[in-house]
Amino acid sequence: LETLADKKPSLKLDKRTYSTVINAYAKSSEFKKAHNAVAILNRMEPAGVTPDVFTYTAVINACAFSHRKEQSYGIALEILQRMRELSNDISDAAPNSITYKTMLQACTNLFQHDSPKRDEEVERTFEWCKEDGMCCDMVLLQLKRAASQSLLSQLVGGDVANLEVITSEDVPSEWSRNIDRRLIQR
Repeated sequence: LETLADKKPSLKLDKRTYSTVINAYAKSSEFKKAHNAVAILNRMEPAGVTPDVFTYTAVINACAFSHRKEQSYGIALEILQRMRELSNDISDAAPNSITYKTMLQACTNLFQHDSPKRDEEVERTFEWCKEDGMCCDMVLLQLKRAASQSLLSQLVGGDVANLEVITSEDVPSEWSRNIDRRLIQR
């Protein structure tokens, strides 16, 4: 990026540029995509560019579809924890429903279906999502894919867990209190 910017001074390296490169890694078949996405993220602040929720979520997405499963999940978790810590000071960094859906996707992709570690990480992610009031339909759909049936029953209740499709109407409104309904289409 920096080399390209040196060659073409009119190219401005801003949040959008960095996020686009990270998204490109996420969609690539690059073996070290999670590592490369974090490397780009780590170049932002020294360049005077502050990452936002979209940038951080793009890194988690790169991790979710990475070949290095255990290492990639560790990176994704570290990014989500950083976002939650930063959200007190920088609201642009606060995880949103897409962040939580993407993190649940990482759990689905990076852990074996019957793994206790998968359920442990799904539970942690969903508890944080509820705490932050970011549970929407797409999060609940991904939760249903990620969690074992027993964990799903524990998290949302047995009757709700048995529904074919779980929507935000089926769970306490407190869980989605911070969702901007104008941005979420059902």
